[in-house]
Amino acid sequence: MNFWTRIIVAIIVITSCSAEPVTQRTHGSMGVASFHRVERMGTWIETPVVVVCKDSGVTLGRVKSAMQFWQNLGYEFEGEPVIVSGSSMLCYNREPLPFHIIISPPTAGFNYTKFIGITRTWEIGEPTIIFKARIELIQSAAARPRVLEHELGHALGWKDNNIPKHIMNGTWKLSGTTTKGLKK
Repeated sequence: MNFWTRIIVAIIVITSCSAEPVTQRTHGSMGVASFHRVERMGTWIETPVVVVCKDSGVTLGRVKSAMQFWQNLGYEFEGEPVIVSGSSMLCYNREPLPFHIIISPPTAGFNYTKFIGITRTWEIGEPTIIFKARIELIQSAAARPRVLEHELGHALGWKDNNIPKHIMNGTWKLSGTTTKGLKK
């Protein structure tokens, strides 16, 4: 989608937000999930751009690998991930731009004793449409296997589950790379 088309769609989404309430949902990882099934909470209306804040600790290779994990399941991202400096407004503004998934270090209020990462999604409507997301990771989790893939799963609309060895299992030690039920 070209630049002007994206702007027009963003205006439509923002305008429709005044008619319907926007829900901001936070998904903490790696908490404990209470259900034993794969469940979707929403879908994107437009292919998201992935932006990585340089001070997040997530390397270009790491984010490309996590994106490839989901691309292998049929999901799409707009182009290559973009790395921006920590001083960028994209990194310091808690609310991402429409059609963006921002990966950043934790913002104020992050519960370091409970989570290694959280994903916030902005949603509207029924069925639920996700139109922006923010992933926050502690630095020690940035290179950990499966953590970024799991958080991207939340950004793409998937809930935590408690299925052993599943990528969306809400407890990191019990998660794995099983993707049953996630293909697009």
